[in-house]
Amino acid sequence: MPLGLAGQPLTAENWQFFDGPSFASNYTVTAVDTSGNWGRSPEYQTRFEDPTPPTPVASLRAEVTADEVRLDWDLGFDLSGVKGYLVHRDGRFIAFVTRPTDFVDLGVEPGPHRYEVRSQNSADVNADPVAVEVVVAG
Repeated sequence: MPLGLAGQPLTAENWQFFDGPSFASNYTVTAVDTSGNWGRSPEYQTRFEDPTPPTPVASLRAEVTADEVRLDWDLGFDLSGVKGYLVHRDGRFIAFVTRPTDFVDLGVEPGPHRYEVRSQNSADVNADPVAVEVVVAG
């Protein structure tokens, strides 16, 4: 008979496993009747994703020169890995940055602007935004 946790017979009540916060797992189910006859199902694959958001970026900084705004920040963190960073200007998505942790926004109109950066993990769950405000001279 197949064994589950702590050598106990595998039943619907005690079947558990954990292989990290985001992973794919292949499994088969084998049924055993009271006479000891075994039956087997086809193999299935299940993908488990990390529903927990990553940590926000740290130390978002901005440097303004002419009509450019250069942003840089310290990494966010997530157990399943940070896939990238979403960059918004004035509430509009403008870039998805994977590496490095900086971005240059070219041709920015004069005036005040608000930039937000969010970490995103491999399950496409976003961290809370971190914002910085700048003024581009006219």
